[in-house]
Amino acid sequence: MHFNENKYRIKFLHDFILLYEKYLQDSSSLLRNQICKQLAVTSHYIREAGIPTHNQTPTHGNVDIFANIFDDFFAPPRDILDRLYSAIGNYELLQRQWEKKISNPLYWIASLVRLPFIVLSFSGINITKIETNLLSKAYKIFITFFLYFSSLVGILSYFGITVDVVLSFFGIHKK
Repeated sequence: MHFNENKYRIKFLHDFILLYEKYLQDSSSLLRNQICKQLAVTSHYIREAGIPTHNQTPTHGNVDIFANIFDDFFAPPRDILDRLYSAIGNYELLQRQWEKKISNPLYWIASLVRLPFIVLSFSGINITKIETNLLSKAYKIFITFFLYFSSLVGILSYFGITVDVVLSFFGIHKK
């Protein structure tokens, strides 16, 4: 799941909560219809967040509380809201982790290294075998070192440190 998808799901679930709370105060058929239209997606997003959508009852067994959202016996409103807020919390955690990940330059370097393999995967080639090949591993190591070195040179040159200074630091002198 990518950056914008988490944001979209958080907003979708917040909007669903507002709609559901409004329905709890005013049980109009218009609100009920709007909730019904969004139930399949809402239930899917909640399961995708790792939150169970079923309750175990002694008389009816395993019951999907979102399929029975209008029946207080199977789905008490507090239980519905708790699961919605738990799913939002999980998506917010994923969002923070994603933001941390994309702000790391090493993530982008790793993405550049994998780019040829990703392009090959779109053509239907099984890239798992290709990526584990010895030649592919050597390519990854070479490109990774090249990108790290290029990044380091770029950062140092930004601060006015030339390549000659860096090479002389390692005892390498230009002739």
